Amino acid sequence: MPSCPAHRLAPARRAARTGAVVVAAALALAACSADVAPAPDAATPAATPAETSPAPSSTPTEPSADPSPSPSDTPSPQAEEPAPADTPTYPSFDPHTDRALQTIAAMEATFGAGAFKVEGDDDGTRWKLELTQGGDRLKVKAEANDTGIATTDTKRDDLGDDDREALGRAQVSLSEAIVRVVESSGGVLDKAELEEDDGIAYWEVEVDLGDDDEHYRVDVATGTLSRES
Repeated sequence: MPSCPAHRLAPARRAARTGAVVVAAALALAACSADVAPAPDAATPAATPAETSPAPSSTPTEPSADPSPSPSDTPSPQAEEPAPADTPTYPSFDPHTDRALQTIAAMEATFGAGAFKVEGDDDGTRWKLELTQGGDRLKVKAEANDTGIATTDTKRDDLGDDDREALGRAQVSLSEAIVRVVESSGGVLDKAELEEDDGIAYWEVEVDLGDDDEHYRVDVATGTLSRES
């Protein structure tokens, strides 16, 4: 084998030592880098707390304390019943007087008119009345029994000026005049009607007292009661 000259071996040894140093330095750097966390990539921003924290769960809405009813739960309004017409009430008297007051009230309600005369038969089943309606005189015959009160005949004619004027001043009705007289006298009604004397209008009420008949006046404006002699 040919021998190497000395001047060629020296550079070779220096190169070998230099390579060994480089390899050792590389191994040391690798060992250190294993314990150090890699730096974040500058191109990727770090996540903010808002992004990393889980979204809070939505709070359930509490039901309203007074929920509005659905249309199906709301009862439909009921039609109001018409109010019945006011019917005057009076004390109870004898059957004949009671039947007269009932017949007057029934005919006034039927015709929407005010009575100013009433007269009945002895048993109180058939009655004749006169009422004022729209400026006319309405003559009515009615039959009253245990089953009710019914009209049997009606006629209409003109109402006189004196009667119209007297009725216009009336503050006391025919029925109220009958009640006052029967309460005061204790008699049984026979008949009652509108009368006028010297410009004074009054209700003349006739009652039976046993064998006698008595006549009373009730002022249509004041209700003053007086007995006729």
